[in-house]
Amino acid sequence: MKLPSRSVLAATLLFGPALANLSAAPVTGWTAGNGLISNASTNAPTLGNGSANSATTIMYANFPAITLSQIGDQIVLSGSMQVTGSAGNQALGIRFGLFNRNGNTTTPYGWLGYTAMTPTAPGAYMYERNGVNNGVNDFGSSNAAVSSPLAASEQTLEGALGDGTYAFNETISLVATGEVRVAFSVTGTTGGAGYTCAGNIVDVSPMAGHATVFNATGFALAGGYAPDKIVFSGIQASFAHVANLPPPMFFGDTSRLGLSRPFAKDPSVVQFLGKYWMYYSVPPGAGFSGWGLGIAQSTDLLNWVVVGHINENVTYPEESGGMAAPCAKIINNKIHLYYQSYPGNPAKILHAWSTDGLTFTRDPGNPMFAAPANAWSNGRAIDAEVFPFNSRLYLAYASRNAQNYPTGGAAAGTIQLLGVAFTSLQTNSDYPRALWTNYNNTASILQPNASTWEKTCIEAPSVILQSSKLYMFYAGAFNNSPQQIGVATSTDAVTWTRLPALNGQPFLANGAAGHWNSSESGHPGIFQDSNGQTYLFFQGNNDNGNTWHLSKKRLTWDANGPHIDPTFEN
Repeated sequence: MKLPSRSVLAATLLFGPALANLSAAPVTGWTAGNGLISNASTNAPTLGNGSANSATTIMYANFPAITLSQIGDQIVLSGSMQVTGSAGNQALGIRFGLFNRNGNTTTPYGWLGYTAMTPTAPGAYMYERNGVNNGVNDFGSSNAAVSSPLAASEQTLEGALGDGTYAFNETISLVATGEVRVAFSVTGTTGGAGYTCAGNIVDVSPMAGHATVFNATGFALAGGYAPDKIVFSGIQASFAHVANLPPPMFFGDTSRLGLSRPFAKDPSVVQFLGKYWMYYSVPPGAGFSGWGLGIAQSTDLLNWVVVGHINENVTYPEESGGMAAPCAKIINNKIHLYYQSYPGNPAKILHAWSTDGLTFTRDPGNPMFAAPANAWSNGRAIDAEVFPFNSRLYLAYASRNAQNYPTGGAAAGTIQLLGVAFTSLQTNSDYPRALWTNYNNTASILQPNASTWEKTCIEAPSVILQSSKLYMFYAGAFNNSPQQIGVATSTDAVTWTRLPALNGQPFLANGAAGHWNSSESGHPGIFQDSNGQTYLFFQGNNDNGNTWHLSKKRLTWDANGPHIDPTFEN
């Protein structure tokens, strides 16, 4: 069982791709623990009779078994509930889920499945049932004897669970062989409109049996939460096959734009203090006027937990409009973060460092690097990539072209291309601004071939050393046009040649129509694990940039360079 959580995604039936074989059945025939239930033969039962605290119980029902047999199969529990007389401890609220009764057809004990919770404070919001029947702890219990917490703490959690009407949903999808994505949401619609709770996790080693067959559902009031009555409506269990299911790692941050617009761009991943850390860009929103940086943690490179954000600090002039496109590197036992001012005039590279991954000290000399305006560049610097090679530390960056570069008549600022600066490697240095020297003042180190898929943009360099050769993964073409990922190589960090094995094609293309990344697969972030395995993180979307998610590919290497591992479900 995998315990770390994934990023939040609304637990909806549709993830964007097309559905086939959709079927839905109302769930009827309910049983209540205290007997205070009406309309039990319908899919709109009422729990409690309106007297004080009478809805403090459990209710459950069977439905015809639904089996997830193919990757892309989903089961969805959905409906709504109207809560009145809300009282007592709301800390754990209402628990509900999809289950396999595990042979226990007449009691609510010993079930397998996933229980979602509706808390009002951070904690464990999802539990996996282990099938133990002790005759005491039912499907809603969080007791360690019958369940294990899935710590889905990167989620949307807003407001209090009080009187009002709420839509609920739990979706379980078979995303890879032996792996399921479990997503849930409870959202206030009338009266309770201030409350939203949602979570999402991929379980890569679920308990035997309940990853594929589900035949029951239930609701439980927990933690002393004691409303007078809950009127349910439209409870149904649905089956669907999603033809183009998103990948197992499908990360989106909802802190800025809300549950309906998960948004994370520009991934950069490092391993530090026994965990994986991912830094990325988040857009203006939630009271912030500029772009910011998100921080997520993982123990398995699959399930990511948002643990913090770095927001603009208006006391620093270069951050007054926000910041974006982080590059994280471990240097002298610190995480050094290189990021761009946004929008900047022109944009510059800023710098900060941290000893714990969360709290960063700004470089007092910021901006750390300001690109010179010269024969090829208009002086812009974004998308920093810092990497050591031989006795130097290099800073690759993206800029915009100068007037008449690379050919006569080219308008200034219309072409995105790459430059590089350097400094000498030093012990115990934070590499302040004064140490950096721009290397290429007459020509770009890599500029787009406008007649190919690169169009008029090369940006987001990300560099790794393999077999004494540098490999640069880069983004070609501007966002959603579509942006795709290429590879170039170098033996000196300055002269770069596109990888011959690609024959002029992108290394990682955007997805086909209907796929989650049909608008682009862009902004690469290469990462090498401590075991030597390499992964390519990247951004994508299928709605021309209304939302953005992050995912990854595992790579293999041979004499021809990198290859995407076709056997790996990312």
